[in-house]
Amino acid sequence: MKKTILLLAMVATSILMAGCSEPQAQGNQAEQQNPKKQQAASKQEKTVVVVNEGMSKKEEKKLQQRLDALERKVDDKSQKEAENQGASDSEQDAQSAEEQALEAAQDYYAAAAAGNYSYTYDALSSASQDQFTEDEWVAANTALGSDAAVYHIDAANVVDDSTVVIYLTITLADGSSSKRVTQFVLENDSWKHDLTQSEYELFAGATASAPATASASATSSDTASSTDASFGDGTYQVGADIQPGTYRTREGSPGCYYESLSGFSGEFDDIISNGSTDAPAIVTIKPTDSGFTSQGCGTWTKDLSAITKSKTSFGEGAYIVGTDIEPGTYRNSGSSGCYYERLNAFTGDFDAIIANGNADTPTIVTIAPTDAGFQSNDCGTWTELE
Repeated sequence: MKKTILLLAMVATSILMAGCSEPQAQGNQAEQQNPKKQQAASKQEKTVVVVNEGMSKKEEKKLQQRLDALERKVDDKSQKEAENQGASDSEQDAQSAEEQALEAAQDYYAAAAAGNYSYTYDALSSASQDQFTEDEWVAANTALGSDAAVYHIDAANVVDDSTVVIYLTITLADGSSSKRVTQFVLENDSWKHDLTQSEYELFAGATASAPATASASATSSDTASSTDASFGDGTYQVGADIQPGTYRTREGSPGCYYESLSGFSGEFDDIISNGSTDAPAIVTIKPTDSGFTSQGCGTWTKDLSAITKSKTSFGEGAYIVGTDIEPGTYRNSGSSGCYYERLNAFTGDFDAIIANGNADTPTIVTIAPTDAGFQSNDCGTWTELE
């Protein structure tokens, strides 16, 4: 900025001196013709250079306009550089989360293939560890033959800065293979394997030693589970009744309403964020939230696997980009009161909205590969353009 100010000063000085050159030359000629005035003129020499007697008011105005234009151009450039830096920082944060989660996943599945089940147990999230003791975990993996499988990570999708979905291909010793969707969550500055509902059922069913209480709580849709795998309608204390993380309702429920809370006074100021929908919903509960409440939403689960049959045609609701729907350009069928959002997170905060829009007629929106999610209400069916 100092260089910019110096440049502006030099431009102004150059123009001022150019405007003053002619009157100054005339003054010198007059001094040569009248030597008696030469001494007095020399005393005023500095004043003559500074005073802009050679520029009209119109020329001064033009000069000021040029200087103002230069300042605006510099300010615009500085603002764009700041915006670009902010976008770059956001992209780097998302890339860092993906890289760290991928590294944790690679270490985890390398240990599983080596039969190091103590390592994989330690690498489970606290909510997942609540579902099994270490002995039960080792027994379940032994029964499944986890050490005889080959694990290949196909892709990763950053849901938010603390949740990354991992896509796996698992090949067994007999040559058969299957796909699995799991997730890793950031917990105490470490990326941990967080079991989805389907994974819990797989490991719980692999051995008779899996606790019956965990099985019952994992399938309950009426009360909060002690394991935090899923919970129903009600008000819960974060960290005690339920753990922070990203949850979804895997099907719609008419009149669903939910809130993230900073306290339990019942006052309006306790509401951090909220939402209402008749369609499937997704919400990220932060570690800093005091509580969470929902009414008419059915079951909330940490199973973030796909809920769509087609990734290129879908209706209203909240969806994970890369899991439920593919990035691309979509057109909706049109519906009165349509509202949609592109999201970088599912926190429900205003800052989570990348872009949004309202329409009563068919509209087109491009969902970027870097978007975490997309949600819409009363927009009809979205179909990818060919």
